[in-house]
Amino acid sequence: MEWNLVVHPGESAYRQIADYVRTQVALGKLKPDERLPAIRELSRELKLDPGTVARAYRELEQEGTIVTRLGKGSFIAAAIKGKNVNEPRQRRLSVVVEKAILEALGLGFSVEDIETAFTLHLAGWRERRSQSGSKKSHPPTTPRRTIRFAGSHDIVVELLAVHLGTLNPTVHLTTSFVGSLAGLMALERNEADIAGAHLFDEETAEYNVSYVKKLMPNETVILLNLVQRIQGLIVKPGNPKHILGIRDLTRPDIIFVNRQKGSGT
Repeated sequence: MEWNLVVHPGESAYRQIADYVRTQVALGKLKPDERLPAIRELSRELKLDPGTVARAYRELEQEGTIVTRLGKGSFIAAAIKGKNVNEPRQRRLSVVVEKAILEALGLGFSVEDIETAFTLHLAGWRERRSQSGSKKSHPPTTPRRTIRFAGSHDIVVELLAVHLGTLNPTVHLTTSFVGSLAGLMALERNEADIAGAHLFDEETAEYNVSYVKKLMPNETVILLNLVQRIQGLIVKPGNPKHILGIRDLTRPDIIFVNRQKGSGT
């Protein structure tokens, strides 16, 4: 396989190498038992210290993505068959998934939000693997470009990320759901290229404009309306308690679960 890895300055080099290998394995471009470049060979090609490449390989080996065979080099781990042999990898998978879920819950996302995000990302990977397997031509040599999104969560952003990756594999949209205000602050600090916000100003009866002017008074910013929401109360099927409006939430027989603190909704 031809490696098209470009290590970007300012980011952890060993993590970029490890992520590249994981991505190629996920896309089916690196297959079980395929040999990886030798550490010194790859370090010369990438103009990096051999210790950096060794660290990436060590992390990949610890997680079970690759195996090192004494005197022969490093290889993509073979598919494991059999229930008893597969249990350690299943436990590893559980740890990885649980870590991601706990991190998302800690950021205030609901179980439904997390489930949707997992489903969309898996669908995107399935599509990309399918396309990768059907193409016989050499992979593009164009370096991958990253667009950074930070801000409020909306399912549309997840859909766009999947669609963009399918439409143009050389462009990758990363998402960081940190809330509207934090997203604008990340944009102001050049830690994001796009910010997602829905901040209402009661004085002007407008969304976002006054906040952008306060945070970035001397910068040219483009405000683009991505989506409009219809908001309301979500009740059980058939609305058995006959909840008709906000005032009904004061009734003693009603239990109301609100959005997280700081939410604009």
